Amino acid sequence: LGIYDGTFNMGGHTQGTQNTLTTIVTGATPGITYYAKAVGGGVTSRLCIAFTDPQPELSVLNQGQVIISDSNPSSLATAPETSVAVQSTLALTLANIGLETLAGFSAVKSAYPVENTTFNDFTLGELPVSLSPSASTPWNIFFTPTSAGLKQATITITTNAATTYILKVQGTGVAAEIQVE
Repeated sequence: LGIYDGTFNMGGHTQGTQNTLTTIVTGATPGITYYAKAVGGGVTSRLCIAFTDPQPELSVLNQGQVIISDSNPSSLATAPETSVAVQSTLALTLANIGLETLAGFSAVKSAYPVENTTFNDFTLGELPVSLSPSASTPWNIFFTPTSAGLKQATITITTNAATTYILKVQGTGVAAEIQVE
């Protein structure tokens, strides 16, 4: 817990608008909560500021919804159902929600659950070289089932971020219908 003994210059302030302070207080320590007084345009506000290190942070989305890292497969991480040997695409978005550039992307697929041997039915699309703060890019996972039934895989994405993103995906292969004439 710390006290910032000074004044933030918030500039002119119009009622109903917000000012954003992006300057790090000299001497601020990550993990410490600071209390401050902001003065601007005749308005005085007392602030509680939680300061953390600016870090890159990866988020994976499907149709604008975040897929929680290391969660069980859900509809957000399910490739469109497809016939055996026919490819479908799970279209995702990689987003940098941190304050530093994400770089050093790599992804490895593995069995999920552990005894599963069908994780090779998934092929990973090309990853970006880097991703600037607040930027996003499309990323595809291709699903080509080699047999009918539910297939699952774990995709582990690493970057220069402090944490690894674990994405559990699934898809269903459908046996082709035989038409008799």
